[in-house]
Amino acid sequence: MLGLAFPDIPKSRIRREGQRWKKENARIAKKERRGAIAKKVVDIYSHDLDYRFLYEGVLYFFAVFLKTDMQHLNYRLTRKINLAAKWCPSTDSSFDRSTMLSENCK
Repeated sequence: MLGLAFPDIPKSRIRREGQRWKKENARIAKKERRGAIAKKVVDIYSHDLDYRFLYEGVLYFFAVFLKTDMQHLNYRLTRKINLAAKWCPSTDSSFDRSTMLSENCK
């Protein structure tokens, strides 16, 4: 049936275009899911005081430990550096998909 609709275009090219469109649609769906998650996090943060308290406590925890790590690094006290920088969520990391802490750190 593909050959009848497009007699001058090879079937392999039609398949490649179809795969490209599938990937593009998957990429768009992924962005929409992440947007929905972000909206949900903002809604929970704005309405649930317990969640806000926990969220800000975790942000404070990372801020304090990252600050002390930077001070230890400036004084070349590498043995005192903890792993806060390793586990601190960064943008688009798997650790930050559901909480979006890195968006609030900026």
